[in-house]
Amino acid sequence: MPSNSELTLLTKCLDLDDVKVASYGFVNEFGLVVSIENECQEAECPKCKKKTNRVNRNYSQIIRDLPMMGKKVYLKINRRQMRCQKCGHKFVEELSYVKKNRKFTDRMIEKIIKEVINSDIRNTAINNEVSEQEIQTMLK
Repeated sequence: MPSNSELTLLTKCLDLDDVKVASYGFVNEFGLVVSIENECQEAECPKCKKKTNRVNRNYSQIIRDLPMMGKKVYLKINRRQMRCQKCGHKFVEELSYVKKNRKFTDRMIEKIIKEVINSDIRNTAINNEVSEQEIQTMLK
């Protein structure tokens, strides 16, 4: 089991706002898998703009982040569906580092787009072990 100091160090290395590393592990065929938690317990309702901490539902999502020390990094995140206490609206919380329904962090997408500009889609896909179709989606 990782120590608190290891988790704190990895949290700093990830450098993502309002998250902390809860655990991590290395899977040979996959890479580094880091489970992160949102430190902010509240989310703003997009309908009435009031903050709520009422969680309606949780679901896990695995997204790809920038590589670390030449190894692929995957973040296991908790996507929370919230229910506004004022208006009752259900919504999925916004996260600063990944858009809804995306499989890559914003910074990973930015890295890939920069590579496409200096190369081409096919070679960028090969170098980053992603499909050309995924890159087309990122470019949109």
